[in-house]
Amino acid sequence: EEHQTLVITQAENQHLLKEAKDKDLFTLNLSEKNIFEVEAAIETFDSSKLI
Repeated sequence: EEHQTLVITQAENQHLLKEAKDKDLFTLNLSEKNIFEVEAAIETFDSSKLI
């Protein structure tokens, strides 16, 4: 049972990490060198490190 819980938790974490990476790439693609957009991208990267 503990093993199954760990496997499920790992799968959920991998899913969250993929979502964070996808969001990072999406943010970078939208950025047009606008300083505020670049700052938002940096904040997104920083928050994805917490996952």
